[in-house]
Amino acid sequence: MLLAIVKHFECAQRRLSVDPYAGWATVVRKFRGECEGGASLAWERIDAILEDVPIPQRSEAVQDLIAEHLAASWRRGRGFLLEQYVERFRDRHACVASLDNVPRDLIEDEFLARFAYPHGDAPSFEEYRSRFPGRLDGLRRIERRLLRDGRYVKIGQCGQGAMGIVHEAFDRKLGRRVAIKEPREDVVRNPALLAQFLDEARITAELEHPVIVAVHECDEERGRPYYVMRLASGQSFCDRIRDYHSPSVTRSARETRLLWNRLIETFASICEAIAFAHGRGVLHRDLKPANCIVGDLGEIALLDWGMAARANGPSGTAAADPGDARGGESSGMVVGTPQYMPPEQADGRSDVRSDVFGLGAILYEILTGSSPHAWPPGFRPADWLQKVRDAQFPKPRSLKPEIPKAIEAVCMKAIARKPDDRYAGVLALAQDVRRYLAGEPIAEAGAGSPWSRWVPRRSTSPLPTRP
Repeated sequence: MLLAIVKHFECAQRRLSVDPYAGWATVVRKFRGECEGGASLAWERIDAILEDVPIPQRSEAVQDLIAEHLAASWRRGRGFLLEQYVERFRDRHACVASLDNVPRDLIEDEFLARFAYPHGDAPSFEEYRSRFPGRLDGLRRIERRLLRDGRYVKIGQCGQGAMGIVHEAFDRKLGRRVAIKEPREDVVRNPALLAQFLDEARITAELEHPVIVAVHECDEERGRPYYVMRLASGQSFCDRIRDYHSPSVTRSARETRLLWNRLIETFASICEAIAFAHGRGVLHRDLKPANCIVGDLGEIALLDWGMAARANGPSGTAAADPGDARGGESSGMVVGTPQYMPPEQADGRSDVRSDVFGLGAILYEILTGSSPHAWPPGFRPADWLQKVRDAQFPKPRSLKPEIPKAIEAVCMKAIARKPDDRYAGVLALAQDVRRYLAGEPIAEAGAGSPWSRWVPRRSTSPLPTRP
């Protein structure tokens, strides 16, 4: 009996492991790669590819192939419309026999393609009402992407923050790309969280600094607030650090040194931006590499101020506002990301030195390739609070002896367990990092120790390129 059960289970497993749509997905991925690689957009190519798709799946597969072909046409400036696909395939595929039964996803795909690429012509919603008068299903899909009477068109989601979802959008009035942040559903339903979302918009708008993403405006659509920001394009700082420690290509020693210096330069710029925010009485409280975008030319954008709080007086302690659903010093609420969190923040307390720790945690990841509170194998997420409070982590040089002693001293001072042992402010941390980059003695870190006078030689500073 047991043997029969086991055999039945093995047969069921084999059936489940066979994806009936694997062939379809494979040819669509192949076609996407061909389109992105510059292959011909000849109509016959779709017919040829469909020959490799099982007949029962062709009706759905053709929709995906048309979507890829359509996007490629706008990306290359050809600009095909659904009418052309209907004309071409109406006799062979019922799903595109006429505009009346074209799948609603394709109507939305065409609309977005005309905004997503430089060759797009930014059509109006009225055009789609005219072309698809009886297609309320497709028109509603498009309408949900419009804000401010069609001025802004949400092209697609590009991120998610502590309080909301960020969309890449097109500003039809000024012909530019922007980012639009909207609150999540749970935030909309919670008045205190919604007020905090609006406060995030106001706080970010106050911080006019080249590194801090700029807020253009804040408005409301159908009872839901949103705010419009500069669109930050590039790679997350987290990915840049990962690429340094686990490179996908072989680098020369010179290339490695240049990349190392760029990482530290970027870090110094982030420190200076946080020092600016502190000067305006604002704490970030969720500093981590993933909250920073670095562009191809080195431009930096510090994002996600959803956990930010206004500081009380010269002490820089986070204010406990009665409407703050996340809490300040006296609320006991925990905010932030555990892997980068200072010990006192795990108990609901934070001040300017908490952001110093967050920055030190970023520097630690630059040096070692992992965060200070990295989860070891078998670690239970329920234990993270105690791990943060203990703040026990190896020194960077114990993991990678090649790390210069001076920058390790800066890092260890920034992530000291006790706030009083850290830099008193972010500006002092930034100044020590700049001194390190200039090859000058470190002033604050390890004062009185031999490393306070140690000057690194640039030619020996890079970390190893192996994982």
